[in-house]
Amino acid sequence: MEEKPGQANPPPPSNMESAEVQSSELRRKNRLKLVVYIALFIVFQTLVITAFDLIVMRIRLPKYRIHSINIENLSVNNSTNSPSFSMKFNTQITVKNRNFGPYKFENSYLTFSFKGIPVGEAVISRSTAKFFSTKKMKISLNVDSESVSRNSSLGREISSERLEFNGVSNLRGQVELLKVLKKNKAAKMNCSIIIDLAKKVVQELRCD
Repeated sequence: MEEKPGQANPPPPSNMESAEVQSSELRRKNRLKLVVYIALFIVFQTLVITAFDLIVMRIRLPKYRIHSINIENLSVNNSTNSPSFSMKFNTQITVKNRNFGPYKFENSYLTFSFKGIPVGEAVISRSTAKFFSTKKMKISLNVDSESVSRNSSLGREISSERLEFNGVSNLRGQVELLKVLKKNKAAKMNCSIIIDLAKKVVQELRCD
């Protein structure tokens, strides 16, 4: 087809216009990447804060238990008129702290009872269970039937060569996180102990 006189072809796009289009497209892609990176960073930060709150800042109740009891100087009397017992408990107790900060507790008492009647008591001195550690303490106390000798079941239990006791105690203290947050926590102990009188050992020790 012949060109008509005076008609000119449109000029091809200049290199400058092509570069400008490419630059604009590149900026658009970079902005999109930036938005994606910001969104991912926000999601990541949210997950980190949530995990920190659930794991580090969560305050758990310390576990307070009798770990072991060794018996010394065991003496029993199975007479019909005045059955009795006496012995010494060498006891190890533990405070297991499962927090990211120390648990500082005040003085307390550990009481052993027979049929609900106190038969021995010891002082638990104030101390600290470090973060994610177990504080072990040794205490000794005398346990006797002076207050329960008239109990009608005492003679039968001595005859069965088994005595059952309960050990209870309450600790009051604070868990300290990051040296800023302090939370009061009371740890409770409730243990049952069965003594084998013939073997002079603890037959069963169970703590709730």
